[in-house]
Parts: sequence; C-alpha cells; structure tokens
Amino acid sequence: MDTKKGITVFTPVFNRAYCIKNAYDSLLEQSYQDFEWIIVDDGSTDNLQKLVNEWISARQIDIKYVKVPNGGKMRAQNLAVKMASKPAFFVLDSDDNLKQNALELVWNWFEEIQYDTGFAGVSGLRDCTTVRTDLDYEYVDITNCQRRRFGLAMDTAECYKTDILRKYPAPEHEGENYISPAIVTNAIGLDGYLVRWYNQKIYNFEFMEDGLTKSGDTKFYKNYRGWADTIQLNSKCKADEDYRDFAYYRYAKFEQENLSLNEMANYLGTSIETLERIVKKKPYVIEKINSFFEQRNIKKIAIYGLGQEAKRFIRFTEDYKFEITCGIDRVKKNLGIPCFSPMEDWGMVDAVLITNKYFIDEIRENILTKSNIAVYSLQQDILPMPWNYYFCDL
Repeated sequence: MDTKKGITVFTPVFNRAYCIKNAYDSLLEQSYQDFEWIIVDDGSTDNLQKLVNEWISARQIDIKYVKVPNGGKMRAQNLAVKMASKPAFFVLDSDDNLKQNALELVWNWFEEIQYDTGFAGVSGLRDCTTVRTDLDYEYVDITNCQRRRFGLAMDTAECYKTDILRKYPAPEHEGENYISPAIVTNAIGLDGYLVRWYNQKIYNFEFMEDGLTKSGDTKFYKNYRGWADTIQLNSKCKADEDYRDFAYYRYAKFEQENLSLNEMANYLGTSIETLERIVKKKPYVIEKINSFFEQRNIKKIAIYGLGQEAKRFIRFTEDYKFEITCGIDRVKKNLGIPCFSPMEDWGMVDAVLITNKYFIDEIRENILTKSNIAVYSLQQDILPMPWNYYFCDL
C-alpha cells in the first residue's frame, strides 16, 4: 500500500442510520476511489451497526468501523486520526454527501501542497440552499484565522494533512461530549499553517433538525470546560477585544448557575478582576445595540427572522433597554414571544429589526412594500461586525 497517496474520509455518527446511506451512495459514485472510510459510531442506539456491516460485507468501499461510548464528534475525530492510513484526512458528516468529483478534486489540490511544509491542507466549498456564497477568486492561500476577511465565514469542506492533525488533538474533558471543531483548526491557523481554499462547491449539505448547528448554543453551556477552551483560542485567533469581552460576558451569563466567578475566570484563563469588570459594565456589543435604539427613541421592536440569529438575540432580552414585542417570519416558531407571518398585523412597534445574516436587502425591501415602519439590520446597520461573528469560531 502506498502510504503517500489517498484520502481518509471520516464520518462520526450518532443515531443517523436513517440518513447515512446518502453519504455511502455518494462515496460509491466518486470518480476518485483511492480512499478509506472510517466510521466512528458515537454510541448509537439505532440499527447503524447492522447497516454498516452490510456495506462492509459488500466490499465496494474500504470501510473501517468502530463503536465507542458517546463522547462527541471531536473525541471521535481524535480516534479516527490515529486510525487513518492515508496522508489526507477529510470529514464527511453523516447527514451530508459529496458531489461525484469531490474526492478527485480534493486529491488533485492536495498533491499541489502535500510536501509544502507551510500548508496544513486544502478546502472546497459546501453547497447549501440557505447559505449564500459569492467569491471572486479561484483560490486563496490563508490560515484558518484569516478566512472571514476572504468571504469564508461559513462551513467549508476542508481536507487536512493527517500528520498535522495528529499534532493537534482536540482536548477531551471528562463528562463532556462537545467541543467546537475550531479548537483544532484555529490552533493550526494560529501556528501559521496555510490552507488553500478553492472557490468550488464539492460538498452537499442542509441544516438538519437533529444536527449540531440546529441544536444552538445549548451544547456549549453543557460543556463548560470545552467552551472555555474554545473562547480562549478564538480570542487569540480573532485578536479582537470586543469579541473577547462579549464571549467572556456570554460565558459568565450562561454558566453562573454552574460555576463561581472564580472558576469561570480560571477556565477562561483570565483574572477575576477582568471578568468582574466585563460583567458589571456589559460588553461593547450590548451597549452598541442599546445606544442605537436609544438615539432613535425606539422602545418597541419586532424581529424579522426566527432562526439561529434570532434565538441568540432573544437570549439577551434582559440586557436590552427596549422591548421585543414579537417575531415575524414565514414559518412561525416558539421563541417565547408572539410570532406572526409577514402578512399578519404585527401590532404597535417602532421598528423592525432583521436578524437574518443572508438575503437582508431582499427582506428589507419586502417589509417596506407592506409598511412604512423603520427597518434596520443587526448585521448591516448596528454592529461593526455581523451578529454571528460574536458567536462563531471564525
């Protein structure tokens, strides 16, 4: 076996027997077939093992399967990296699938940088109907910590050198089962390793109701040591005091029932005096939102868009000096406030706040055709960086 060629495709799985066949079928159809598929079953209780054993028996793909107690995606990745026999390591989530030439493109790209010690890997783009991608370059060579400024503040399809990943295992904390994948990629970026990011869609995905993204921020609150590790690393990667202060404040706000202020400061790697100052004063992000509406004498708002951004915005309701009276969206959701469709009567509000991070101009125009009420975007009009910047790892 030539250990200098080929790709390890890694898939962590927890109770996804109902949808993982799409991933399997897409691997069968790949134009490049020099790959192994490592499936780490993260404590599933469905019929996943039976299904995978059938695929192994069919011998159409080189599959390595291992079942472990539930420990989370990054603990599973640590194991898969140790098991990998190929020089390139590519993550394919269990609810996603690849375009037919995906691995062929990845390997061609990977060969270009395989022996360049300044590179950690290569990447293509993910293709999703709800995510807008508008890049104007063929590829760009940057670290993971620089990708936002090049329009790459979204999930991408990265392939890293296996040998480098072995040097950057994700921390594993007893009793915790989630830590952000950025704990690895940002650490690699901080050490100066480049990734060659290609402007080509190779990976198909949609946000699943039972996926990690849809689970929101609860996964962080329940895994406070891993969350603190991620905040420390992200703060170094972004080198942004406003981001750091908001991250510290958010951590203190949502872990106050679990940890003392001293414990929080210790996990965050900061002083208790710094954390106390931020909690007492409130971070710039909160103050900027409040001052924007105060200056315009806006006391009641409706929020348009009831997805992840709205959920995050509502979590800070007690910090705002205005009232969130209702939500507006085509699909009504239970966010603890009255919710209406765009065609219904929203009641008496002073302004509409768009929380979406995509299609903002279209939404603004649509609202203004129905009402002459003031419309503002959290992303475009109020904060110096998009709202999701203060929550994400990029």
